Amino acid sequence: MTLIKNIKSLKDFGIFQNSEWKDLPEFKRFNLIYGWNRCGKTTLSRVFSSCEKKLIYHKDLFRQFPINGEFEIELFDKTSIKSKVIQNSNLEIRVFNQDFIEDNVSFEPNRSSNGIVYLSEGDIESKKKLEKLKTEKKELKAIFDLAKKNKDSKEKIKNSFLQSVGREVSNVLFDKTYNKIKVEQRIKEFGIEKIKEKEIDEIARLKLEEKVKRKVGKEISTYKNIEIKLLLFNGLDKIYEHVKILLSKKVVSETIDKLKDDEELNNWVKKGFELHKSKDEYGKCLFCDNPLPNKLFDIFSKHFSKDYIDLQNDIEFFITLAKELKFSQIPNSNSEIYPEFKDEYNLIADRLNSSIKDFNSWISSDLEGLLNQKSTNPFDNDLIDMLVEPRDFEKEINENISLLNQVILKHNQLVIGHNDEVKKSKEKLELHTIAKAIIEEDFKEMEDEYLLSIEEEQFKLQALTEIEKEIDKIENETSQIGNALKKINSYLKSYFGKDEISLGLDDSKKGYLIYRDGKTASNLSEGEKTAIAFSYFIVKTEEKDFKVSNSVVFIDDPISSLDSNFVYHSFSLIKEHFQGTRQLFISTHNFHFFNLIKEWFNLENKKVQEKNIELEKKKSELKPVPSEFFMVESYYESEKRKSELKLLDKTLKRFKSEYHFLFNNINQFLSTSPEYGDLYTIGNISRRFFEIYADFKIPNTSNPRQKMEALLKEANSNGAKISLTDLGKVYKLINEFSHNYEPLSSIEHTDKSECNEAIKTLLSIVEYSDKKHFDIMKKNCLTA
Repeated sequence: MTLIKNIKSLKDFGIFQNSEWKDLPEFKRFNLIYGWNRCGKTTLSRVFSSCEKKLIYHKDLFRQFPINGEFEIELFDKTSIKSKVIQNSNLEIRVFNQDFIEDNVSFEPNRSSNGIVYLSEGDIESKKKLEKLKTEKKELKAIFDLAKKNKDSKEKIKNSFLQSVGREVSNVLFDKTYNKIKVEQRIKEFGIEKIKEKEIDEIARLKLEEKVKRKVGKEISTYKNIEIKLLLFNGLDKIYEHVKILLSKKVVSETIDKLKDDEELNNWVKKGFELHKSKDEYGKCLFCDNPLPNKLFDIFSKHFSKDYIDLQNDIEFFITLAKELKFSQIPNSNSEIYPEFKDEYNLIADRLNSSIKDFNSWISSDLEGLLNQKSTNPFDNDLIDMLVEPRDFEKEINENISLLNQVILKHNQLVIGHNDEVKKSKEKLELHTIAKAIIEEDFKEMEDEYLLSIEEEQFKLQALTEIEKEIDKIENETSQIGNALKKINSYLKSYFGKDEISLGLDDSKKGYLIYRDGKTASNLSEGEKTAIAFSYFIVKTEEKDFKVSNSVVFIDDPISSLDSNFVYHSFSLIKEHFQGTRQLFISTHNFHFFNLIKEWFNLENKKVQEKNIELEKKKSELKPVPSEFFMVESYYESEKRKSELKLLDKTLKRFKSEYHFLFNNINQFLSTSPEYGDLYTIGNISRRFFEIYADFKIPNTSNPRQKMEALLKEANSNGAKISLTDLGKVYKLINEFSHNYEPLSSIEHTDKSECNEAIKTLLSIVEYSDKKHFDIMKKNCLTA
């Protein structure tokens, strides 16, 4: 049995455009191939499966081998296998990859059992019919997959729209729980056309946003109405009339002309006269202590008559009371009033204060001023002509107080009903945001296209389901799977450590059911599906017409969906069942699994190297080491992504820790001039590196974004100056670029400089959040 020496050429074969075997060692007995997802490992495995199937063109459009694709495999017996005459291949080979799973194991949703079938050799006609149906199924599957892909694309567009709107509403409402589900509920509640009517103008939107942001205010006390009343004079008009009376009142007395004509002298004499009367001293002057002329006080008494004194007393008393009529002004503004009421409040307060000021001014000038003049010169009867009739200040002031109280009450109502007001404002903002997005993005057309794609998918699925039923019917009639199930169950037990997942014959004894803990299983995890598929592959390699010890086995990513425990179980099963393989190829993207295989293969090399030491002493012919290590690497050329098979990078050989390897790759990305092809992997590398670093720095259940923000806070506290914008670029790199499954999308949506800046920021976060750790990692990159 000859073995594969090398892949001499690959031309137009998927991502391998024009690859030739250059400067590469030959394949050996054990061959390990490492590469990131989407770099071409599965495509490479299809070169080998072409030799197994003896054809290179599959009608399944999602794993189509190009019609013009060519390859040539060179064998150690100096012959070769060429794609153009692949039907002549006699290479004994079995390949496990995603195509094997899709061809042999079906995990359609909503079905608890799927057929893994060994057909009886006796039913030739059934086999022919079955093969024909399976060919038709592949064609229908391709059509269905296209319809499903179209539906998924429309659904992704719709979900992306809803998520975007959900985030926008969440930011507007300051509600982190708001999401696309709530957006969709609102659209269904109102209907697309009705909700479009909820859009509002920009001014109204800004006012609503202000209300949502506003804190709860305080209630403000209202103002009481004034009442202008002075003793029995109820009302300003009565007071005015009484002032007129006082100003017009004439004094009956024998006046002293000298005093009458001199107000100052008259007042001075009056005070002296009243002082002497109060002390009952009429004989001498209290000022100079000299005797006073006889009858002087009689003369003064006639001048300062009772009418004179009464008028003076009336005026003085009235002025004293009148001063109490004055009102204090209110503040022209109030900081507690809500913003939307401030202008109205200030305007009314100004008017109110103006009225109060005018009223107080009338009291001071017209009432007090003129009465004081009358008191000073009671004999002046012309003052009444100077008196100005007042406005209806009581009505004027009270009207302004009423208007001001109305504003205060509106404010207080908002304070009392703040939650209701905020709730209404939030709802209006929510509906406006959704309405605006629906109008701008034409969601109606988006929804119609999505619903149409669902109908198309269901129609194609129905056709596919019908032919599957026919296939199941024939397989159930001709299948013999009892022995195979026993073997598969033994391997499943080694995976899970117990009989948790098992396969059992159905009632017809011709098909099988999947059980979990003795009950029909549903919702199988990706890891469980992979375990079943790989167990089936092992059984297939144990069929009587295939000998592992004389054959080639290619295993592509057998643990892509398994956790670390299953990784080791898979490794153990492979080592147990395929250590004796004549030639073994294993490809993987999982670094843990890669290290396990690498150690195994290195050990095989070490055994031979130790043996060679003995042979060298005996001067015997040395044996070649049995293991070789390769990698598949993508690059970008002429705006097209390509891949090639290369010797394993030395960093992958020298770093056993995935974390060290990832750090080294990121560091090299910055220190060298990366090709566009590097942009395909840097997102995955950065994401995996950050996950490991963040998990041991922050060992809790926070999501990556929360951990990143926590590390940013710590880094900035230690002197870093990283903005939230820079952080957003890092998050975009490790979240969007590493999850993008479209072949060209990461190139279309980023560039080298953007990636460089994001990587620099990522390493700055690590450096400033743990300087000692960062310095050690940098040193390891230089010394490893």
